Amino acid sequence: MKFKQWTIASCFSSFMLPLDCPSILISSANDPWMSAPHAALWTRRWRSELIEEGRLGHINADSGLGDWRAGQQYLQRLGELAHNKLLAFSA
Repeated sequence: MKFKQWTIASCFSSFMLPLDCPSILISSANDPWMSAPHAALWTRRWRSELIEEGRLGHINADSGLGDWRAGQQYLQRLGELAHNKLLAFSA
């Protein structure tokens, strides 16, 4: 039992640390799973870029956004951030 508790605690604590890679957190003002203040908190913890997209509900395949052009653009931007970081470390 103690092993399981330790494993859960150690996994959770790793989410509290800054990420080692570029990241973008896209939030929705009316997401039933994550409030705007919690999205901002996770953004600070992970040192991510926060993008507030308005009232889109929970952003996933079931939210009715279709191809969601803005999401594709954010993904492209994230790829560019990762590429630039890789270049900076290889120089």
